[in-house]
Amino acid sequence: MKRLTVIISNGSFNNVVQALTMVIAAAASNMIVRGLFRDEAVLKVTKAEANCVNLSPGFAEQEPQVIERLHDAGLDDLDKLVREAKSVGDVRLWACSSSVAVAGVSEEDLIESLDGIRGLTTFLLKEIAEADQVLTF
Repeated sequence: MKRLTVIISNGSFNNVVQALTMVIAAAASNMIVRGLFRDEAVLKVTKAEANCVNLSPGFAEQEPQVIERLHDAGLDDLDKLVREAKSVGDVRLWACSSSVAVAGVSEEDLIESLDGIRGLTTFLLKEIAEADQVLTF
């Protein structure tokens, strides 16, 4: 079975949705998927920010329409997308410990569907080392 490792750093809502839909597709294709939310993406997997739709600048001129399309497609709830990814396959997703510290959030602030907090070094030595492919978002 192939292993995909995903590193999500960009914190725009549409970037995290893009990453999670890739995770779902990979898991549905019988790939083992491991992911790490880093930098500003950590904020998107907090209970307070998971459903705040902040789109990247490329969508600025059509933001209301894009938000409506995301809603209509069921892509406007990040916790739900993480749960869906886990329901279709072998998926584990963590928040980076150093990014959590920099962002000033705690494990209790994170959405419950995450697998918790993991250190970058451990993630590099375990998940990236065993991956067949690594994607960054």
